Amino acid sequence: MSGSGGDRGYDYQADGYAYVAAHGLAGHPLSWFDDKTDVPVTLLMETGGAGDDLQIVTTSGRQIELQSKHAFKRGEDFFETMRKLVRGLNANSGLRGVVMVDRHASETISEELRQDLIRLGQGRFDELKPIAESMLEDLHKQGIATGTAFERLRIVVVDLDEGCDGATAACAMLGKIVAPSNVLTAYKILGKRGHWLIKNRGRDPLLTVAAQLENEIGLRKDAKSPIADVVHFRKWIETTTKEFYSPALGKHFPIHQAWNSVRALNANNQPEGAQGSTQEALSKEILRYQEWHRLAERSFDINALDAGGFIRFQKRTVLIGGPGSGKSTLARRLANELAAMGKLVFRVRLKSVATMISRGQSFDEALQIAAIDKSGVPPENAATLMAHADALIADGLDECDPIRADVANGLKAWADGRPSTLICTLTRPVGHVPDLLPGFVHAELLPFDREALKSRVDWFTSALIANPNNANATAAIDSRTVKAVSMKCR
Repeated sequence: MSGSGGDRGYDYQADGYAYVAAHGLAGHPLSWFDDKTDVPVTLLMETGGAGDDLQIVTTSGRQIELQSKHAFKRGEDFFETMRKLVRGLNANSGLRGVVMVDRHASETISEELRQDLIRLGQGRFDELKPIAESMLEDLHKQGIATGTAFERLRIVVVDLDEGCDGATAACAMLGKIVAPSNVLTAYKILGKRGHWLIKNRGRDPLLTVAAQLENEIGLRKDAKSPIADVVHFRKWIETTTKEFYSPALGKHFPIHQAWNSVRALNANNQPEGAQGSTQEALSKEILRYQEWHRLAERSFDINALDAGGFIRFQKRTVLIGGPGSGKSTLARRLANELAAMGKLVFRVRLKSVATMISRGQSFDEALQIAAIDKSGVPPENAATLMAHADALIADGLDECDPIRADVANGLKAWADGRPSTLICTLTRPVGHVPDLLPGFVHAELLPFDREALKSRVDWFTSALIANPNNANATAAIDSRTVKAVSMKCR
């Protein structure tokens, strides 16, 4: 992919992005430092940081600042590069710095300085090569202390011209996630993406990169990579939740036709005359929400909210619905909407989790097994996969008796350990009290109002009857059709 002339440095930088991205996509550590934990998950280009060219965020959350230097030679650019990196490493004790050079760099940098930086990191300042001594002298003149910077600074030599060792290694890693016939295509896609990111000073989660490869050339079904697992699982969730089944009609329908309205239960909308604390008022609301027909009698609720927007805004929610109110169908719809937004979402039946806990498994173990059930993800990869969770939709807390409280405690603890993960629980009101999930915002699931029901009647009949004129006539039969649709949508 590399070019020539003035563009050569940018080509090497873009190729460097492809090389690093290939490691992350395959789940391989870069191994530039001793602890072997630097598996990339997010890449940022042209950051203006200590490395400037590329910032690497690893699975452990560590940051590596990288400068890519084609044909690097001693000169003012060399000294300025080292000054900037050492300053940045001094300012951030958790940061690591790398200068990536190719075979066109001077041997004094690619060999002599590379070796001396390791010795300097070990506290050895004796018998240094002239290039290292001149670097130290320049840092001293600039008033830049070295501190522990050299412990976290490396020069790595990576040749990225087509056919060279670096490019070959990157292609070998890509071969673990794409078909052998698509390896070179994948590498070129990464190179083009690198150029785009340089131009736009972009940020690139490798999960997004994997999704692009899946869309353009496809990932291997047997790919052994945590990121490939995420892409496959997310696609599986979106595919398996795109429809819901109506037993009454014996047909599947698009999930966007299902329930999606809720009303928040809180102190601001409690029944008139309610007394006591907010928690007590919420308990009264839940006790009051026993019969679906109470809600169905309403033709319109000014407090109705879109369920998807509600759970995304509140982050920790409990959605309450009576028997047959469509909770499980709503759970399917919420999972589908989040997956379509590019989120990694898990949908579980809490009854299955409770059963496994009763047999001696921990909550985390049971949740992982339930979360990947029938997805094709190997059980040994479940924990790694769930570490990336954006959302958890947990259905059927009411079905967990007699250990409902234990399941709720496990769910609360799991949520507390993942403050950025969206958690939505669905339950019947009977036996539910707010104290089971403190800090969660409660809402009741609303049926369609009359206008929404009429639009569903028109849609269902149009879908079921081939002749549009007959469909229109059928939709207008009588009010019993409207009532029937409420059963068909659950």
